[in-house]
Amino acid sequence: VMLSHIILFGAFYYPLEEYLTLLNNPLTKLIHMPIVLLDCFFVISGLVIGHWLIKTYHTRKKVDLYQFFVRRSARLFPLYILIIIITIPVYFGNLQNLWANILFVNNNLTIPSQYAPWTWAIAVEIQFYLLFGSIMWLLSKKIIGPKICATLALIVFLSPFIIIPIIIVKNQYYHLHPLSFVLTHPDSWQYFDLCFDKLYIRSTPILYGVLSAYVLVYHQIALRTMIQRLSSLQINAIVLVFITLLSFTFTNDPSRYLDQAQNVWQTSTYWAMLI
Repeated sequence: VMLSHIILFGAFYYPLEEYLTLLNNPLTKLIHMPIVLLDCFFVISGLVIGHWLIKTYHTRKKVDLYQFFVRRSARLFPLYILIIIITIPVYFGNLQNLWANILFVNNNLTIPSQYAPWTWAIAVEIQFYLLFGSIMWLLSKKIIGPKICATLALIVFLSPFIIIPIIIVKNQYYHLHPLSFVLTHPDSWQYFDLCFDKLYIRSTPILYGVLSAYVLVYHQIALRTMIQRLSSLQINAIVLVFITLLSFTFTNDPSRYLDQAQNVWQTSTYWAMLI
């Protein structure tokens, strides 16, 4: 992920032709793939936070929202606030929008107007904590039932599949030239603002983690039994299929083919990759 970001921001330091040549290098394409794996952080977050909340509900039949936020605040806020304080003397850009970072809504501003825009992921995390923690609290208070809880989770899970196609059609992203995926291109900022740092884009990987947490809490024995019944050949086959599907997704990223126009809507799995 770090190397991928170095390549991504190389657009600011290389002349355009040299940068396109760099992106077309096979080794660069391989290194650049991990930018997609940003979602792995959100899967892990959904797993860890989901496991704590679901296990608490399963064992105690209640969720202490105050305790939950105190625990998360103790984990996140000291280092986050320290980084913000350290950056103020050296990072003067958009200081007037620092309030958005304090309220953890900075990812709802346009990227060029954000203060310390790399902190967007923290905002997504906090927004997820508020949403999922509130749903679990309502469930524990019996204000909503398991069916309504599952329905809300399904809506959050499916939201990118609905919102992203609407964004594509509304903004005609299926007609974008591949240069639009280069960070210095004017259209790239609009693309990132709508399709990169929002909770509705990252909600699906987070819910993957939450679903995994649910299985670990309620079906751990059945899961272990199922895995133990699988032979080494079957496990290897499953892993191979997974890697093949992942590779297929990566190789259809239009930013890999900067030497030719792409019809993102019809010929690429780029949008499926984002969600």
